[in-house]
Amino acid sequence: MLVHKLKLSWHDFHQRHRKLLHQLRFGATLLVVFSFGLGLLRWGLPVVVQPWMQSFFAIDEAKVAGDLRYASLTDIEQKMFLHTFDKALYQVKIDSLSDELEKLPWVESAKVVRVWPNVLNVQIEETVPIATWNHKQVLSSRGDVFSPADMSPHADLPSMVGKSGEELQTMAIYRQASKILRSGSLRLIEIEYQQGLVWALRVHPKALENVQFELYLNSDDGLTGLYRFIDNYVQLAEYSEYIERVDLRYPTGMAVRWHERPEKFSNDV
Repeated sequence: MLVHKLKLSWHDFHQRHRKLLHQLRFGATLLVVFSFGLGLLRWGLPVVVQPWMQSFFAIDEAKVAGDLRYASLTDIEQKMFLHTFDKALYQVKIDSLSDELEKLPWVESAKVVRVWPNVLNVQIEETVPIATWNHKQVLSSRGDVFSPADMSPHADLPSMVGKSGEELQTMAIYRQASKILRSGSLRLIEIEYQQGLVWALRVHPKALENVQFELYLNSDDGLTGLYRFIDNYVQLAEYSEYIERVDLRYPTGMAVRWHERPEKFSNDV
């Protein structure tokens, strides 16, 4: 086996050593420069760049659009202030602000949009009143209560009567009862929760003008009695104009109170 021996002179060794040392020094210099640049960037961003960006994207105008009849503009503006104070437009958390606005009474939806570079737009859609409450307020589908200066525009809304805190329960029974009554061509005009014991329903036969009568239900039985009434209303329907009240607070059957007793009943009544 042949072994080749490489003979290096002292001059060659010295040259290679100097070249290696030069490369190491160059690498170290690059590392120092890079570290210095990174540090300068970290310092310059908050001290120079960020203040400039906050100034350039400062919110000059915040607009609220929408036909606000029940929602409080003051509450909306307060929420907006809390989410925009001392912030540039790009720093505002759009989804968070929208969620907070939609938690406000009578706000159905809130759409928040950035208009670059300096404007924040908020579009509010209100909840529509679904009923009157205690004849002097209006009620939203979420149970929000509002006291308008004039109740006349809401005269055709269904009427709900109860104590404060019973709004959602009353609405739930109203929806169920309305569905049941529609199967008998009856419209639910008013529902009242009387002392947590009785549901009093005022209904109107759709085929008859200016005819109304009441139904009394035991609250403990839910709407069981109402199903029983619908099953038997076919026999009572022709006498609807004479009915004042139907009491369904019995395990079986019902009691009918008349405005005026019909002169002639069918054999089935």
